[in-house]
Amino acid sequence: MSNWNEINRECCLVFDEISISSDEKFDNSSQSNIGTVTLPGHTGMASHAMVFILCGIACRWKQIIGYYLMGGAFKGTTLQPIIIDILHRAKLILQ
Repeated sequence: MSNWNEINRECCLVFDEISISSDEKFDNSSQSNIGTVTLPGHTGMASHAMVFILCGIACRWKQIIGYYLMGGAFKGTTLQPIIIDILHRAKLILQ
């Protein structure tokens, strides 16, 4: 992106929730159990994932930024610090 002009760096943040299979498994590579909620302030088995993507506006590009596993319902205020952090980091990278 360092050689892109300013207009091609213009982007928007998109986030969407998707359903996933609810299951807990042991991951040999990390030597830990996976499948539980990773959204801050929430616990339990994950049944959904919230995916964050930056998408170009003037130029067609997409980049997955991250995701959180969650159990379903959550308060919108939970996402506020996550979104602000993503926007700050994107601004530093895309300047």
